[in-house]
Amino acid sequence: MKHKHLLAALCIGMVTMAGIAVVAASQSETSVTNHITTSVVNIDLETYAQKGNGLIPVDEDSGPQMLMPGMKISHIPRITNKAIDCYIRASVDITSKYEVERPITEEDISGFSEGWVQRGEYYYYTNVFRSNQSTDLFDT
Repeated sequence: MKHKHLLAALCIGMVTMAGIAVVAASQSETSVTNHITTSVVNIDLETYAQKGNGLIPVDEDSGPQMLMPGMKISHIPRITNKAIDCYIRASVDITSKYEVERPITEEDISGFSEGWVQRGEYYYYTNVFRSNQSTDLFDT
């Protein structure tokens, strides 16, 4: 009989402990409020070419250049940050409206500015791109 009372007390104790654990688990709650803000990213891209000691703007209306085999082409894509500090990446897409025997490829591009690294199909600027800062992607 003494064992039956002890066994009953143990069963009641275990059921009580399980009930307390269930109630405690169902009542514990955590609340987190996230504040996410975004700002303005405003990047400007202009293209220049070296002419003498200066740079001249290049656009679609500039027309074709007279080229000779093996001649290097000055082509300077300049990126300017007109907003807040940020990180940037660039991709290079080479197109031409003229049919040529040997088209220009990415392997023909040289003169990458310091701070740019290629990873896959993108070029990443490895430093924080500061507000009002400009950088050239490449020059030839």
